[in-house]
Amino acid sequence: MANLNKQVREWAEKGLINEDQSAKILSYEANKPKASWFMYGMLTLGVTVVGMGVISLIAANWHQIPDGIKLGGAFLLLMLIGAFAYKNHGSEKPIIYDVGILALQLMALATIGLIAQVYHTGGEPYQAILFWSLITFPAVITTNFMFVPFICAGGLLGSVMFFLADMMTRTSEHILLLAPLMAAFLAISARFLRTSEGFLKACQVWLFVGVCIGLTAVEFFGVSRYKPTAISSSLFQVFYLLSILILAITWANKNYSNLQKILLTAIICIYGLVSQLNVPSAKGEILFACITLTQLALIGAFFASEKARRRFNFVLILMGLRFFALFIQALQGLAMTGLGLILSGAILIGLATVWQKHRNKIAQWAERITQ
Repeated sequence: MANLNKQVREWAEKGLINEDQSAKILSYEANKPKASWFMYGMLTLGVTVVGMGVISLIAANWHQIPDGIKLGGAFLLLMLIGAFAYKNHGSEKPIIYDVGILALQLMALATIGLIAQVYHTGGEPYQAILFWSLITFPAVITTNFMFVPFICAGGLLGSVMFFLADMMTRTSEHILLLAPLMAAFLAISARFLRTSEGFLKACQVWLFVGVCIGLTAVEFFGVSRYKPTAISSSLFQVFYLLSILILAITWANKNYSNLQKILLTAIICIYGLVSQLNVPSAKGEILFACITLTQLALIGAFFASEKARRRFNFVLILMGLRFFALFIQALQGLAMTGLGLILSGAILIGLATVWQKHRNKIAQWAERITQ
């Protein structure tokens, strides 16, 4: 609120708004419902502790409870929690709805475990997580805050990757190449379907995580002794299928400009091509580093076209770190000498200083050239 007051005063002083408009803006921001992370955290903790208490109480008398009562009680509790969440959907306190959905998620996971225990179904843990993520997905995409969908999206992405790795045991480590594509598919689909703001933000966080994993994996596998033929054809079938789906959704989304569609297409195509390269040499390390910087530059240009300053600045930081790592790679053994350390430290200080002083100008320049 303090930052808003400062900004509104600055706008009024420069004649962008008058005093009456300034008062209305401040009044609206002061009276609109706010997300209290303290309250959200305490309610979440309370729901978790209550759930643990119920589980402990039941566990103490577990063998004396008939299976029918166990299952009936679990499904009854699920219905009650679902009814509570549904009743509070669209209320003036959205935090209550989100806590209800969180309780529903936890109870659904506990019920899946209960069914597995009663009927001795067996199976891998990731299979239960995948099923849980899918059945709670429709409710999660309606939540208001990021925490609940962050857990669900993470469970969905992680369990799908474990599922694919289990099917492709020969090259399970190469599943990491799919991380950015899976996260991008989820994020672009969320935007296309116009899901809640909380779910979209959670997908964007996982997208950044996936991009970091994918670019790192591409460089590692590209300069290692792994041969491209060691990667199963089924993995690349999934790879290309995801790429085609992402491009199809991108070009079908009318909210993207033609430039944004071209940028996303270029990012996907370059990533698809470079993921099959294998240059196990010092020259290969430099080549892959330059390709990574190029991809990050394209991602930054996309965020600049959306005027997403925070995401653009984050990409700039990643580019700075990768450039610094490239410098260390170029120095090789010299990097650990006194001169190398001095140069490395000076570059870090220089990058930080330039970014701090000129980040807004850089963002404005990038926004202008991407319009």
